[in-house]
Amino acid sequence: MMRFPGLVKVFLKHWYRRKSTIFWTILFPILLITIFGSIFSNMGQSKVGLYVQNLDVKDGQPSQMSQGLISALNSTEAFQITLVNSTQNLDDILNRASNPRAIIIHEGFGQEVATSLHSREASPVSLTLKRDMTQVADPAPGIINTVVRQFNTYLLVNSTREVVTVKEEAGKSGFRYIDFFIPGVIGMTVMTAGLMGAVSINTEYRMNGVLRKLATTPLSKIDWVLGVVIYEIIIAFVSAGIIVGLGYLPFSIFDVHASLNLPAVLLIFAGTLAFPGMGMILARFVRDPTAADAAANAIAFPMMFLSGTFFPIDMYPDFLKPIANILPLTYLNNGLRAAMVNNQPDVAFANAALVMVIAIISICAGILLTNWREK
Repeated sequence: MMRFPGLVKVFLKHWYRRKSTIFWTILFPILLITIFGSIFSNMGQSKVGLYVQNLDVKDGQPSQMSQGLISALNSTEAFQITLVNSTQNLDDILNRASNPRAIIIHEGFGQEVATSLHSREASPVSLTLKRDMTQVADPAPGIINTVVRQFNTYLLVNSTREVVTVKEEAGKSGFRYIDFFIPGVIGMTVMTAGLMGAVSINTEYRMNGVLRKLATTPLSKIDWVLGVVIYEIIIAFVSAGIIVGLGYLPFSIFDVHASLNLPAVLLIFAGTLAFPGMGMILARFVRDPTAADAAANAIAFPMMFLSGTFFPIDMYPDFLKPIANILPLTYLNNGLRAAMVNNQPDVAFANAALVMVIAIISICAGILLTNWREK
């Protein structure tokens, strides 16, 4: 009966000596609680974007009623309001927005409200809310309707009659959450395969003495890095093909609209260059394979959740958005969605160029930091 405490002691020593088990049992739950807790507990405190196009303008000045409504929306502090000039094409702006949402105050709004106030038989005056109808968790409609109800109460004290109502229209149609999700999964796969694969290969081969033996062969560091990168490119494109193809199978329940095209291929290619380079940089400073695995996970998982893989970045609290905007996976995900879902090749190519710059820097740094002779 006294032997099992010795076994427990041995198992505990084995546990804390393996860095990867410490990550999965302690650090990973902490990361999940911190990231998801920050996103969901502060979601109500984060402002959401709202375009406002006021067409009720005369001689360059908005009517008193329309200006009062905009002030009421702004006073909620729930929206980041962007005013759209009456001469601008609102649909073009919404098509370029990651999460389109706009209120249109129609021409003659103030006059119609004044008429409704003096006539019990007049029809309510409608505002038009244009938004992505696939965003089921969008808080904007509820907030806007609350503001409109308060606006009606202010106009008609002690009356339940509606003067202003909200009519919803689709800003983007035909896409569902699965179409948002698939480009994020492809980006996540490219990131995890490249980063963790490069870390695993380099640390394992260094520990086994393979890298030292390669120094005696004609193989150069550039050949080694390119070999690792090309391997990761093959794996990434196979994974991307499987992910997209799954949605197009005849028996698929997903009915995917996202599709691979030239900008998406360029983005995947750029990502497969960027993340292995980052993995090689990390492998230079972490020597033990289990410690390297934990370090790669500590970088990959926060990046996965903070880069808009699973949720639109608009949903994040304000203090997380600047962090998301400096992560390379954010630009890979944004570019893939622009290419595969939103039909925005200019946005996709811009993101591809940025990811490619990161790739060139990381690959060059990986080549310079790779040391054949170091144990």
